[in-house]
Amino acid sequence: MQSIGRHVVGCLLVALVAIVVGQSLLSRDAEAQSLGPPEQEDVHPRFVAGQVGSPITSLPFTIGGNGCGRYFLVSCLEGVSGSSGITVQASDVTIDLNGFSITGVPGSMSGIATGAGTENIRIVNGTIKKWDASGVDCSQSSIVQLEGLRLIDNGDSGVDSGRATSVRNCVSARNGNYGIRVLQGSLISETIVYQNDANNGINTDSGCVITSSVSYENLNGISTNSSTVAHCTVNANVGIGVSGVRLAIASCRVGENGAGGCTSDGLVHGSTVTGNGGFGAYSGFAPFLFHNNP
Repeated sequence: MQSIGRHVVGCLLVALVAIVVGQSLLSRDAEAQSLGPPEQEDVHPRFVAGQVGSPITSLPFTIGGNGCGRYFLVSCLEGVSGSSGITVQASDVTIDLNGFSITGVPGSMSGIATGAGTENIRIVNGTIKKWDASGVDCSQSSIVQLEGLRLIDNGDSGVDSGRATSVRNCVSARNGNYGIRVLQGSLISETIVYQNDANNGINTDSGCVITSSVSYENLNGISTNSSTVAHCTVNANVGIGVSGVRLAIASCRVGENGAGGCTSDGLVHGSTVTGNGGFGAYSGFAPFLFHNNP
């Protein structure tokens, strides 16, 4: 009888354990179902969920005439032959490269190109390199803001942009034409142009300000007219350091340029102009004021 009793108790214990385990499994399954399917791995780990705007996930990419708004990269992208990387046909557009790069291939056109008559274009924060034409071609646009860009090894200019362009905190290096070229009423600040050895490092039309920037080892350093050049270092360019007409050149260091330092019919004030080949400061026009320079 005792053996039968122990057997019954054992069976009851086994049944109780089975019930508890079963309830635990059911509870866990219910919890998993309430949480939904397991999360999938993010294929773009640097993509921030909830960003406002439209992602650019491949090139070529066209922003149509009604496409005003913000666009952003989620990875580094490569172009294709016969096309620009990003073509903008609308005004009121922001393109945020998000720290990524767009890279051209043989036969490609410009990295980013805007259409005629577009305005209010903003391009920021990334690298544009190895395009057969320009890195950024906004030459037919106005009211353009370029910031935090690295423009490297493009076949034409690093930047070619229209009126009222702001270029800030950019580097334009080893491009095949101008480092940066902008039209009237533009501002270039805190920017480096380097080894753009087929043309001017910085080239602007009239009414511009170029400040707190460096032009080094280009064909010519800075070429502009009726503009202000201030707090810049213009050094070791093959040709002339700073050239133009009706210039105000202030607090600059212009040195070791192969063909000459400054040529203008304006004012050179508080600047160091030294070690240049050919001439230091020269004007073929009048009046010309060279004042308070060491």
